[in-house]
Amino acid sequence: ARYHWENEFQQWLGRDSRINNEKQTRVNLGGESDGEEEDDQEEVDESNCMELLDDSQIHVLTSGKDSVLPSSNTKVVICSYGLAPALVAAGKIYPGLFRVAIVDESHMLKN
Repeated sequence: ARYHWENEFQQWLGRDSRINNEKQTRVNLGGESDGEEEDDQEEVDESNCMELLDDSQIHVLTSGKDSVLPSSNTKVVICSYGLAPALVAAGKIYPGLFRVAIVDESHMLKN
């Protein structure tokens, strides 16, 4: 499951993803068309966009011996439910370490 999440981050937020590098096509949904295609590209405020990720910025933890943040460049850490308690007990994961936590299958969480 951890590698599935790594692949999802690479696909949707990766700098080299096909999705982010294809020319996006837009469909005119408003009014009648005269048959000519219009270039209705919306302007994007680049300052409000997230920077896309390099593969090296995504880290998958596979053991309690792994460094949680192997470099200052790490932006995403993926960890299993089974490994998380051991990392907390070892002091490797602590409150405030991450700005955001995404919990898949949150019904698995316990006190």
